[in-house]
Amino acid sequence: IMKLKQACLVCGIPFGTKFGLCEHCGPKLYELRSPVARTDLDLNIQSLFSWERDGWPALRSVSARLKQVDDTDAWLELASWFVQSCALNTGPPAPARVIVPVPSANRNHALGWARALAHWTGWPVHDLLLKPTGRENKALSRLERGKLRFSLKDPHSKKYTGVVIVDDIITTGATARASYVALGRPRNCEVWCLMDRRPWQY
Repeated sequence: IMKLKQACLVCGIPFGTKFGLCEHCGPKLYELRSPVARTDLDLNIQSLFSWERDGWPALRSVSARLKQVDDTDAWLELASWFVQSCALNTGPPAPARVIVPVPSANRNHALGWARALAHWTGWPVHDLLLKPTGRENKALSRLERGKLRFSLKDPHSKKYTGVVIVDDIITTGATARASYVALGRPRNCEVWCLMDRRPWQY
């Protein structure tokens, strides 16, 4: 009996999938790539997808399903697209860095994204940040998100100068900013995210 693979992240079909995406949805999602690099104050944020005002249905499906399952294959495929399209495809090779996922109160989606990016870059993942207990970010107002504060799991953690902060979705940039501050504002720092919703927030 052939074991069925996990359902496609877009259409939900539970067979014929590869890297979390079926043969029909994979190419369609690939065409939706819209790599964007933006500067938020002094922080460079790169994303693979730019979220439309109402959200592309395929992107909504991927976002929702990745929050429900820990699909290593899907993260690896999306991370390979990111590395090819964004992070390592411009200019000279980037210096070695550490990859730091943003913290989460529940399932840490950013950690799955971080590990997938580490697979393709060869950079180590350091899960350094701690989020205070409380409501999830999506339940916070814009003002409350602006007041987010993270701390280091180990106050004596080594201070890194080359850091990539990773998150699955950027909505206001407050989580990335809080991570950057908690890490001591490293000199060489970027944020890599799967989807950037900020262009449609205003």
